[in-house]
Amino acid sequence: MTKESNLIDKLRDETIADLIAVLEESLRSKETDVSLPLIRPSFGPDEVLESIDSLLSTYLTMGKKVKRFESEFAGYLGAKHAIMVNSGSSANLLAMHIIGNHLAEDRVAPGDEVIVPAASWSTSVFPIVDIGAVPVLVDSDPHTFNLDLACLESAITGKTRAIMALHLLGNPCKLDALREIADEHGLYLIEDCCEAHGAEYKGRKVGVWGDIGTFSFFFSHHISTIEGGMVVTNSGEFAELARCMRAHGWIRDMEKRKSIAEQYPGLDSRFLFYSRGFNLRPTEIQGAFGIHQLKKLDSFVEARRENAEYWLRELAPLKERIIFQDEQEYGKHVWFGFPIVVNGTRQTRDDLVTELEKKRIATRPILAGNMANQPAMRFLPHRVSGNLTTADRLQQSGFFIGNHQAITHRERDHFAACLSTFFA
Repeated sequence: MTKESNLIDKLRDETIADLIAVLEESLRSKETDVSLPLIRPSFGPDEVLESIDSLLSTYLTMGKKVKRFESEFAGYLGAKHAIMVNSGSSANLLAMHIIGNHLAEDRVAPGDEVIVPAASWSTSVFPIVDIGAVPVLVDSDPHTFNLDLACLESAITGKTRAIMALHLLGNPCKLDALREIADEHGLYLIEDCCEAHGAEYKGRKVGVWGDIGTFSFFFSHHISTIEGGMVVTNSGEFAELARCMRAHGWIRDMEKRKSIAEQYPGLDSRFLFYSRGFNLRPTEIQGAFGIHQLKKLDSFVEARRENAEYWLRELAPLKERIIFQDEQEYGKHVWFGFPIVVNGTRQTRDDLVTELEKKRIATRPILAGNMANQPAMRFLPHRVSGNLTTADRLQQSGFFIGNHQAITHRERDHFAACLSTFFA
């Protein structure tokens, strides 16, 4: 038994016992508080103890625990490779730089186009520009709120090289059709799964249908490593590029590092930079959280699905006044949030949001609304394909509330009652 193990056992019995008691009491106290925050902490004593173990070891940058989480996450999805990074935003950045890398066999070059839904998020769009490519914004399906396939096909030109598909709020896209379109036109398919942990389409997890999948483990997501993200792929080539670019572009984490080093005998292999790179490395504390959070993911997903099913049932009488997000046929929606689109004026939406906030129910816009309307886009090369009617409607009339593993029955009732009272 190591010195650190002796210390952690002692802490478990003494100091940590007090800390765990405070943590558990804090979580329990929320059950009697009629409010509905966007999220409550999903971690507990196991994550705290594992993190302290890392601190006591003094090995804090990515190491064995990160590698263990990567392996277990890949196994959970059914992917060949998972590469952890410091955020979901970094995962999207890395995904685009993989397909745009000079070392990639068929790279996306500057001036090429990447199709992305307008109803998305900044870090689904901006990384496209970062590799010199042009984002092409297309509309979403008015029922699932995901990429509209007819709009997608209309947007494809001779310059199109990739599709960035976003599983909006955890609702899986129609992935077999997307894969077919991508293959037919020779396009890369990137899945932005940052809100879709555990979502499935036709019994297969999202993230493994595309050439690359990305995930976020931010504090508010299904499982959290505080900050953190993951790039998953079945391509050995892409996995190697991810490991290289994640850490400065050097070869230390690459599987073929020895063969590369042999080609450059005059350089110290510890500092051999094979590609352009970044510093997107996670910490061992993030890995420590991940290996325990992953065990809880399925139960968290089921809690979110039960909440959504309850609200859809209880609020069904309001279907003429509000529009709900339809679960993708053959899909398993994991409900990152519970979205609502008001079937009325923008003022009605604003009044409803104001009323909910007064009742201590937190609300948020549906992602960034229509990204084409964001002022930052005026500085960025991009193209809009067709009308963005649904994206505009989601921005003007939509919002979502938090839906997480710790919502009580009382809180579920509170939200349903608030909506019913408002529209009555």
